[in-house]
Amino acid sequence: MFKRSPILYELKLNAVRRCLRYESNPNHEAKQLGVHKNTVSEWIRKYQADGEEGLRASKGWKSYSKELKLSAIQDVLSGNTPYERWRKNTIFRVKVC
Repeated sequence: MFKRSPILYELKLNAVRRCLRYESNPNHEAKQLGVHKNTVSEWIRKYQADGEEGLRASKGWKSYSKELKLSAIQDVLSGNTPYERWRKNTIFRVKVC
């Protein structure tokens, strides 16, 4: 889970734009703003995916319907998760010397 950034939207946007114009890099911007370089890289990813709106603070956590939650629980209990389907259908290759 990500912690919400205390950095102002305008500062994030300017840092991302400088990085995308190759005027700066995430490491330099992170040092200037006092955040980890991965935080700036995440801002760039969000900006590229969702534009300026991706940098704005969300208004709250996403909520899911009771039906969807129950369906997810039933899938896990029945072993019907994407990981379980992959694991059951994967053929492991063993190198013989």
